[in-house]
Formats: sequence, structure tokens, C-alpha cells
Amino acid sequence: REILGLRGAWGQLSDENIALNSPANIPLIAPSDKIYWEYSLGVGNIFKIFRLDFNFRGNYLENPDARPFSVTGTFGFHF
Repeated sequence: REILGLRGAWGQLSDENIALNSPANIPLIAPSDKIYWEYSLGVGNIFKIFRLDFNFRGNYLENPDARPFSVTGTFGFHF
């Protein structure tokens, strides 16, 4: 079966949340001036055991080390 997806985020991060969750070498930045969005195309088997998604970044491509494309996979049993 085919899967289409669209995700977006917009908002702010508090200083407390950044201090709690920020890795040592990766700064956390919230998309506050324009909505971050991405879309995905995926395939999964009918028994919902395996799923493979191809994710495409819609904007913020000018950021250093931004990945315009990624692949994610899921394996498990869902009832």
C-alpha cells in the first residue's frame, strides 16, 4: 500500500527546554518566522509489519548541514 504524508512545525522553544534537550554540538532552533514543512512518500505491506518512507524537506534548505532527503524504515507488529 502507498502512503503520502505532509508534516509541518512552527513555534518557539524555551531556554529551559533547549538546555534540557540540546545535544552538545547541535543547536536547537525553532521555526518561528515561517512554517517548516516536509513531505513523504512511503510503501508498507498490507499486514503493517514493514514500512519504508522517503522524506523530502520542503524549506530551510539554506541551513548548514540540512539534509534535503532521507529514508526511514519501520519494522514491527501493530494491531
